[in-house]
Amino acid sequence: MKNLFLIFLTLSLTAYGLYSQNSVILEITGNVELKPAGSSAFTTASPGDEIAPDTIISTGFNSTAVISAGNSIITVYPLAYLSFSEKTKINLQTGRIKVDTDPSLCAITNFTVSSPASSTASPADTASVIQGTNFEFNTFNVSVNGGKATFLGASGPAIIVNEGREASIGPDGRPFTSPLSSILSSAPGSSRGSSSGSQPSASSGADASGGSSGGSCCD
Repeated sequence: MKNLFLIFLTLSLTAYGLYSQNSVILEITGNVELKPAGSSAFTTASPGDEIAPDTIISTGFNSTAVISAGNSIITVYPLAYLSFSEKTKINLQTGRIKVDTDPSLCAITNFTVSSPASSTASPADTASVIQGTNFEFNTFNVSVNGGKATFLGASGPAIIVNEGREASIGPDGRPFTSPLSSILSSAPGSSRGSSSGSQPSASSGADASGGSSGGSCCD
């Protein structure tokens, strides 16, 4: 009977994490802090904490957080600073995150992660947006691990990035794709990878430009 109760409790917590109105922290390593909207101070996060809209999440050195949001699992790597404006919309200020969506569930089809404009004047340092289901993103570079994603830079049209490919923001603020290699292999918390060398056109290596990604988990 005790074992049955524990199994039921585990399943209940999992379901709660998947379908709660807010995102929920599943696991924590190291120092992870939360600052709810309207609060002036950070507090230490714990597994089971809900992340209400506009709550800021901060991870320290060698620290990570695993967050359940609908049918997606968000891994937040060290030295990240972000907030959820909605369950499927993330504002990533610094650092790197990974989004993994369960394709067998259809509660959420796409995640949108944006990085804000910088105070510098360089077009490459302005906002970028990624939308998809399975990818890693560090504000300037994206690596697509499943399905396809739409990537938008500060200028030029959005591009489609297929599974197994990466995309970066070039010096002119336009996104371009490349084969999956090492864009995101730098130390956790790095804000951008290398974009040296000649830059392909905005549609190079992409299926199409503009529009939104397909990749619905119900397709």
